[in-house]
Amino acid sequence: MIPAIFSLYADAASVQSARCYPADAPADWPIRAVYLHGQFKGSAGAGDTYIDLEDANRARLESAAKALKIRIAVPLAPVQGRNDWRQWLKIPVSKMRSMAREACDGAEISEDATLIAFSNGAKRANEIAAADCSQISSFGQVWSIGAPEGTPVPHCANLKNDVPHVFPPLDALKAELQKTIPATRSVRPGESQAEPEG
Repeated sequence: MIPAIFSLYADAASVQSARCYPADAPADWPIRAVYLHGQFKGSAGAGDTYIDLEDANRARLESAAKALKIRIAVPLAPVQGRNDWRQWLKIPVSKMRSMAREACDGAEISEDATLIAFSNGAKRANEIAAADCSQISSFGQVWSIGAPEGTPVPHCANLKNDVPHVFPPLDALKAELQKTIPATRSVRPGESQAEPEG
């Protein structure tokens, strides 16, 4: 039983820090996706509903990164406001991009990268796009998932809005990410490139 408890706290700790998936990606792999997480308490740990949800989302992102042989950056929003919530409020795209690069030790973000924005992250992505679609044009695709009710729904060419507050299953996540992955890209020696699903 002790290992299970330790595992829960280890997972909670991973949600409270920026990540880059897969951890062992070759240094020359550019970032092909950036994930803006939903809100959660900066002091929360295992057993918290928001933490557990984010932990599950990150597990899918890591699996997708490994399967597709791509790098996914998961920056960490700062704690904002009086209630200890990690949120993307008022953070501009340029800051999100620099935070994503920091999460992956300075790796470049590919020009066709996908911005995956969930819940509070989706709210911020939609707010930015509603002000001016050109502000999200530095991403090949912006996938807004589960933005809270009342969030603007802009009509930008590269913005896809999924209303349900449900992070996609692994197969759907991989299929969406494959839309912006070039047919040829670097792989590790001895590995084959992921085959497109279809």
